[in-house]
Amino acid sequence: MRKVAVRRFKWRFRFQWAGVVCLTLAVLAGTYAAYEARETYLLRHRGETASATVVGDHAGWDHTGITLEFVTSSGNRVRGVTTRYQSAEVGDRFPVLYDPAKPSGRLQLYGTDYSWVGLATGGAIAFLLLAGFVFFREEQLEETDFLQPF
Repeated sequence: MRKVAVRRFKWRFRFQWAGVVCLTLAVLAGTYAAYEARETYLLRHRGETASATVVGDHAGWDHTGITLEFVTSSGNRVRGVTTRYQSAEVGDRFPVLYDPAKPSGRLQLYGTDYSWVGLATGGAIAFLLLAGFVFFREEQLEETDFLQPF
């Protein structure tokens, strides 16, 4: 007869601050994904296209971008800021997609897609999985020896 060591494991919940941080980041990434999905959806379904001219740089406390000026289909001259394209010269022209209900607030360069939504959703899922691995860990209960009959 042979002596064989057997290890038994059980999944246990343990509070970890790293798990709390991962859950917080997952919620933030999911919120950002929902916001970007809504903005992109609204622009794709009710947005209009215009030719915009770069009139300057924009540097805020939380982001940098370019300031664009364009004329809406109703004839109003609008200035808006976009952070999607940061390196442009004053006078350059770009096609933009804007929301007629909120032309200066909801503005994107033409051709943008749901890539930010996909990245943020992937980040949220990754942080949720990481939080699960942090909170629920395998714990070794005991190591026992028993005799094996062969």
